Amino acid sequence: MDHNEVAARLTPNQLMLVLHQLAGSQPADLSDSISLTTVVYALSGKQLGHGKEGWQAYLRLKQAIKDACEQLPGIRFVEGDS
Repeated sequence: MDHNEVAARLTPNQLMLVLHQLAGSQPADLSDSISLTTVVYALSGKQLGHGKEGWQAYLRLKQAIKDACEQLPGIRFVEGDS
């Protein structure tokens, strides 16, 4: 499945499963916060590519994750500063 399909098919339940898996693999004091990059790579299963195409794939997945978070009680998407 390519990155566009991953973004288009992402459901809140699927995201919740991924978040629980990722949280369980982190140290206990960090389990309530997971970086967006970690979630993106967990969902995509591979690198997103380079240059413009990679950035566009990242932004599509970011938006899909943000949209799914809005539907999950107790889950918050926090935009980070860079």
